[in-house]
Amino acid sequence: MSNLIKGLKICVIAVIILFITTELFASPVFADQNSAQTAIMSAQNNLKSCYYAAEQAQAAGANVDPLMVTLNDAAGSLSEAELAYASNDYNSAYIYAAQSQTTLNGFISEATALRQNANNNDYQNFITIVLSIAGSVAILCVGILAWVILNRKGRKT
Repeated sequence: MSNLIKGLKICVIAVIILFITTELFASPVFADQNSAQTAIMSAQNNLKSCYYAAEQAQAAGANVDPLMVTLNDAAGSLSEAELAYASNDYNSAYIYAAQSQTTLNGFISEATALRQNANNNDYQNFITIVLSIAGSVAILCVGILAWVILNRKGRKT
């Protein structure tokens, strides 16, 4: 019986410690309808801005596959937020909207860097083509000039 009481005391102490620890380290979000709606709208606007940045990077010729994975993850969280909001679960809606925002942190700067790299590569490719054409024209001109000079010397002799 004494062991049972000791075990029960240990269990009660463990549960109390668990509650205290949870209370100290957990930061529950109790969102109302307005804050959930604001968070969702903010996440939607951020997703649109990021999509536009990815679209510009792709138009410049950048490989946007990693960006699309990030956009899909953020869109999934936003979709969950909208479903939770429609179910009047404003707390979950707020959390999912915030998760969508967190997923997109640094996205626009990454898309901009990819676009700039693609533009730089296009410029380098253009310079390479121009130099190749100029070199080919120079070789052709030297060849024609050599032919003309040799042809004149052949006629004089």
